[in-house]
Amino acid sequence: MPTTHIHSFKVRYHEIDAYGHVNNANYARYMQEAAFEASAAAGFDFDWYARNDCLFVVRGLHLEFLQQAIYRDALEVRTWISDARRVTARRQYEIRNPKTDMLVCKGHADWVLVRKSTMTPMALTPEMIMAFAPERVDLAAVKPQSLQQPPLPSEPFAMPRRVRFQHLDSEKVVNNPVYLDYLSDCGWAASAQFGWPITRMIDEGFAIFYRTMSIDYLQPARLDDDLTVSAWLSEVKRATGMRHFSIVRTADGVQLARASALCVCARLDTGMPMRWPESLRIDLAANISI
Repeated sequence: MPTTHIHSFKVRYHEIDAYGHVNNANYARYMQEAAFEASAAAGFDFDWYARNDCLFVVRGLHLEFLQQAIYRDALEVRTWISDARRVTARRQYEIRNPKTDMLVCKGHADWVLVRKSTMTPMALTPEMIMAFAPERVDLAAVKPQSLQQPPLPSEPFAMPRRVRFQHLDSEKVVNNPVYLDYLSDCGWAASAQFGWPITRMIDEGFAIFYRTMSIDYLQPARLDDDLTVSAWLSEVKRATGMRHFSIVRTADGVQLARASALCVCARLDTGMPMRWPESLRIDLAANISI
C-alpha cells in the first residue's frame, strides 16, 4: 500500500443528526481535513500552495457508509494516494473506530491541481508525486469519476437555495462538504413534498439511509448565487433505490454539481433493511424515473 497518513477526530455533538448518528456530510469534512494534514505532512501546506500559485480542487467524491458513529466516538482517518496522473491524484480514505476496529466509512476523492490565478489545470511536479506516492510504480491507474444519471421523471422535485457566507471556504467558493448538506436538505424536502416528512417515517418505525454517495463537482458556487437543487429516484427495488440530484445555478442554468446515492429502507429499532412500504412507493411514483 502507498504511504498512509493517519489523522484522528473525536465526534462532536453538533456533528450528529436527528437519529443520533454522524451526519453524512461530516464524513466528507473529516476526509477533507485529513487530506490537508496529509499534504502538509508531505511538505505541501497551505503556505506552500500560496507561494507557488496553486491549489488542489476536488472534482469527484465517492463515499460508502458502512457503520454508524455517534457522539464522542474517537475516529481514525487513514488516507493515501492510489493513483497519480499528470494533473490528477486519487486519494483514498478509510474511517475506522479504533476501539472496535470497525470500518465506519470509506471513499475516494479525485483531486486536480490547478493554477490559482487562472484556475487552469497544471501538472504535478515529480517532487510532489514522490512525496505523495513514492510507491507510484505499484499504483493502479484509474479513470476519474464521471456520473451518468437517468432521465428526469414526470415530477422531479426542485427547491431553491441561496449561497450564504457561512457556506464558503477561504477560496470564497462553497466548500465541498456543504454540497452534501444541500443534497440532504433536498432529499428530505422531496420526501415531504410527496407526503412523507421525516416525522411520519419515524412514527412508522423506519428511515431511508444512504449507503453510498457519489458527487461530481463541475463548477464552483459563490456568495449569493441562487441555486436550484433537484431530486428524483430510480431503480426502486425491494429495500433499495437510487436517489439522484442536480445543482444548477438558477440565473443561467449552468449545472454546478450532480450526485447519485444508493438508498436503503431500514427499520429504526434494528437497523435492518426492510421492504419499502407500498404506500410510500405509490406516493413517490411520480418522482421515480422509468
